[in-house]
Amino acid sequence: MNLKLDWYVLMNVNAVTDRIVDEYLVLRCQDGDQVALSSLIARWQQSFLRFAMIVTKDPELAADVVQDAWINIIKALPRLRDPVSFQAWAYRIVNNRCMDMIRKRRNPASETTLEMKQVSPIKVLEDRDQVQ
Repeated sequence: MNLKLDWYVLMNVNAVTDRIVDEYLVLRCQDGDQVALSSLIARWQQSFLRFAMIVTKDPELAADVVQDAWINIIKALPRLRDPVSFQAWAYRIVNNRCMDMIRKRRNPASETTLEMKQVSPIKVLEDRDQVQ
């Protein structure tokens, strides 16, 4: 019974320590510390990749998702009000990117439509003239 209790206490101490380290790194990142950012990425990269792999079931897509998620995380990190919530906040960003990528893969026609909207009207007229 004592061994189980010791293990439980040890696991909780490790979890608390990890959260404190994450909070410290987030605060340092918010102050512009690039070393802290590298440490934060190193701490979470594999966890985010595993999560994205479970959701997307595709290693290449998971890698793309995590890369995009890190870009979003880094851009939004200065606005994160509660550094203690980094883990849940970051996983939500990774999950949202997973869902976005899955939707894009299921409906590639919408991506083509978006590309067509971005073509300038002059280019459309030039193309039409060439066809005629």
